Amino acid sequence: MQRSLSSLLAVGALAAAAIGQTIVVPAGYDVVTGNSNNSFPWNRGASSMRHQQIYDSTNFTSQSINYPVIIQGMRIRPYPGATTVTWAGGSWPSVQIDMASCPNDYLTPSATFASNLGPDLTTVANGPVTVTGGACLGTGVIVPWHIDIPFTNNFLYDPTSGVDLTVDVYLDGTGWSGTNRSADVVSGAAANALGTRVYSTAGLTATTGTIGTNHSVICEFTYVPANGLFAGFSADVTNGLSPQTVNFTDSSYSSDPGGVLGWAWDFDGDSVIDSTLQNPTFVYANCGTYNVSLTVVDAAHPAATETKTGYITIDGLNPDFTASTSGGFAPVNVQFTDTTTGPVLAWLWDLDGDSVIDSNLQNPTWVYPTPGNYTVSLTVINACNNLTVTKTNLVTVLAPGTVPAPPEVLQYQLNEVRGTSVANTASTPAAPAQGTTNNSTWMADPGRPLFKGNEAGFGCMGMGTTAAVSSGWNVNVSGSFSVSFWLRKDPAAVANPFGYAFSEGTFRAFVGGAAGNGITFRGSSIGNVDSSFTVNGVTGVWNLYTLVVDDAAGTALWYQDGVASTTVANFTPNTFSYTGNNLIVGASSATAGSAVTTGYDFDDFRFYSRALLPAEVLINSLSGENATAGSAGTFCDGPGGTPIIGGTGVPSIGNAGFAVNLSNAEDARLAALVFGFGPSAFGVFDVSPWFGVGCELQTDIVATNFHVTANNAASQAFVIPQNNAFQGFHVYGQWLILGTQGAVTRLMDITIQ
Repeated sequence: MQRSLSSLLAVGALAAAAIGQTIVVPAGYDVVTGNSNNSFPWNRGASSMRHQQIYDSTNFTSQSINYPVIIQGMRIRPYPGATTVTWAGGSWPSVQIDMASCPNDYLTPSATFASNLGPDLTTVANGPVTVTGGACLGTGVIVPWHIDIPFTNNFLYDPTSGVDLTVDVYLDGTGWSGTNRSADVVSGAAANALGTRVYSTAGLTATTGTIGTNHSVICEFTYVPANGLFAGFSADVTNGLSPQTVNFTDSSYSSDPGGVLGWAWDFDGDSVIDSTLQNPTFVYANCGTYNVSLTVVDAAHPAATETKTGYITIDGLNPDFTASTSGGFAPVNVQFTDTTTGPVLAWLWDLDGDSVIDSNLQNPTWVYPTPGNYTVSLTVINACNNLTVTKTNLVTVLAPGTVPAPPEVLQYQLNEVRGTSVANTASTPAAPAQGTTNNSTWMADPGRPLFKGNEAGFGCMGMGTTAAVSSGWNVNVSGSFSVSFWLRKDPAAVANPFGYAFSEGTFRAFVGGAAGNGITFRGSSIGNVDSSFTVNGVTGVWNLYTLVVDDAAGTALWYQDGVASTTVANFTPNTFSYTGNNLIVGASSATAGSAVTTGYDFDDFRFYSRALLPAEVLINSLSGENATAGSAGTFCDGPGGTPIIGGTGVPSIGNAGFAVNLSNAEDARLAALVFGFGPSAFGVFDVSPWFGVGCELQTDIVATNFHVTANNAASQAFVIPQNNAFQGFHVYGQWLILGTQGAVTRLMDITIQ
């Protein structure tokens, strides 16, 4: 016989809440600062992450808390430092914090997040979190707490059980504005960290993370002794298909010696008691979302009730789908795959964003014949749900032959075949025309016909060479910018190799390390820009990574092979600027510190002074190198200084107006333009007996054209046929000047595309 809650449990009102006490963990750090700092999880800005902090139970028992407590809130304090460091503060509108007893010891946690959460898992906060602005007060001086989080649901924790405590933070980054400060941290066993973290920057849906033992964020908990009656429960499953059997476990606590005496369960939110067992089982026969309540009584306290809203979902749907490609050159054939979880009775697809249903198949195929950006929607239906997921501009269709404008600042195509000079073939002279590598053995074969010269064994920075290119460009960005480069993980690399793709010391991007399995950009006012995708997954496969910072929109995100990251960093529009030191490509320093080539092949680095459009990012991922004419290698000066080789126009297929030019040469002298299809078969050929000390010929001689310089210059037309057989072809040119003192230019690599 079922009975109403009111008739069974008319016991009176709850007592007023006790005044909270505080405890700082790790133990002993209430009066001293930590020995380290970390941006996880509270200095992420607009970047998402999941962060579990596991505190050893002795943090409580060593501070005389030898009884169960009700934790009511928590506070975090910033890392101390120089008095000149300030932060404005800010807030996130939606942060979820869970607490649970940890089934594992803090020194042996699981890399799987769910395995560190006991059956008493409770969402203690779900809403805004505010960071108070402030300033550091000097090294070693404790800074006041700057993140104060009162709980909406209290958590019952018994440190005397020896079970450790897990604090699970879901930080989605959405809506953040302002500036923050890294947290005060204790790191290392010798410092008595008495805690460990598990974290992932791959987004809130990550199921596994990276373990960092002996690491604790300094935290203050507000608590009251657990004197009273507290209802609590868990379920072995919270969603499933009808009919779904669910086993409930009581975790209620009473400080009365007699313990809990009675249980009243309402499993479906209809205010009717369904069971009075302590640990009952219930079968959900119909689809829907259900509230579950447990009311408990003892001999000494008012009745206590816990209600979990929307706790059980039966036949729920989570609509989603994937596309076989993000686009390409028209026409584009795309296979769509439904990845919805839950029982679906019908699928309705709008495949071109015109609000007309195009297919009711589960996994349709669609051909896009016309260039454009297409939005795709899927609606899934069952007896209880009618839900739609829409992916804006999911498919980009390009006109055949579309080529984006070249980068304005840096373009290292890395096809050099001699020495330590690297050509910058960007479209403007914003940065020096040549970069310098730290060694002459950095070249490797990328294995892609459109990304290497004709010579075997060259065309990219090779894994294991620990190479870097010093650009000579002091970073100066105001407004939007984009950076792209290709990476290929080497089979011989470690599981998660660390390395910098570019860096000037502060303004930097790297893989591995704090980036986890992904890639991150850090060191600017934007905050951290992390990828939602994995970088170090498949070995031997080239992937194009593109960072786009759109100052006008106030967004920053990564792309992988033309597909945008689901993690987007947001900042105040029209505020980005950065001025820094010499930009290093491929490492953190000119001597190749933390080089990305410790684990990856690296190729075709580009730095744009604008925000690339999604279609441009996609084109770059589908295309080879740009048609360029860049010079590198050795040279020797003439009477007027260094002779310069350059090009007129772009060496693209069908361009009859391309020319190879000479400038800054001795006037009225014979000059020879030597062409070849590869580097000299015998290595660099010493021509110093005829042209002077240090003069070298760096290509085989296939053809030679003679000119007499006029006004210190000469020019040779170089007509490129309209023939796709020349796609990806390289021709090398070098000017030799026979003057009162001989001179030789650098070697020009003419990359035909």
